[in-house]
Amino acid sequence: LAAAGLVCGSWGFSTNDLVIRGRGTCGACRVRIAHVIDLGRNAGPFSPTDQSNVVRTVDGRYYVSSLFDQSSIAVYAASGQLLAHIGSEGRGPREFLSITAIDLLNGVGVAVDAGNSRVAVLNERDSVVRTITFKFKLPRNVRLIDDSQFVATFLSPARPDDRRRRRDPEPPYHLYSIDGREQGVFGIPLPPNKNALISAGPHSTVWGFTPEDYTISLYNAHGAQTRTLHRSDFVPAN
Repeated sequence: LAAAGLVCGSWGFSTNDLVIRGRGTCGACRVRIAHVIDLGRNAGPFSPTDQSNVVRTVDGRYYVSSLFDQSSIAVYAASGQLLAHIGSEGRGPREFLSITAIDLLNGVGVAVDAGNSRVAVLNERDSVVRTITFKFKLPRNVRLIDDSQFVATFLSPARPDDRRRRRDPEPPYHLYSIDGREQGVFGIPLPPNKNALISAGPHSTVWGFTPEDYTISLYNAHGAQTRTLHRSDFVPAN
């Protein structure tokens, strides 16, 4: 199991549901599941079935975004106590319309606001120190690859006329410095109305996921593809 933590209850699954398919190749490997913490109320915004993103910091705090209340981020202590809400609904510097992704690394945080087509940069005190407006609409995902750079993905245009405005389809991965400068784009352009998934790897690398062709690719910090995994028996989901 390639994860140190597991959130049960998100996306409508019961807190008792856990399915592990296939047989492991390591005879000495074991899976241990232990209850650690409950975040949020039993129902409503930020409840377990309503949480769209859960990110844990090295000091044990949890940052949670909601499917229902997409205009703020809930911050929980390691004990599960609610500490604060970051942001409110609107278009101002500390306001959000639709939070679709959050990430934190080394005291730096980023939150994608798809409704305002921008990303908010947070400091270690949970203050919004910068707002970066994207030139493309429909941002979806974001990952910090170190404390000075992040990669964002965008939903590919759905209509042919949108694609003609850009002349050629854009690669799905956009690299930005933390101060908002676009450093480059990379990856294979996607079909219309599709979204690429990303995860940060070691040493400022990025794993890119394209579910349509069952491919996971590893890119270095300059956007060069260094490795590709392709299997027809799995579909990368997150």
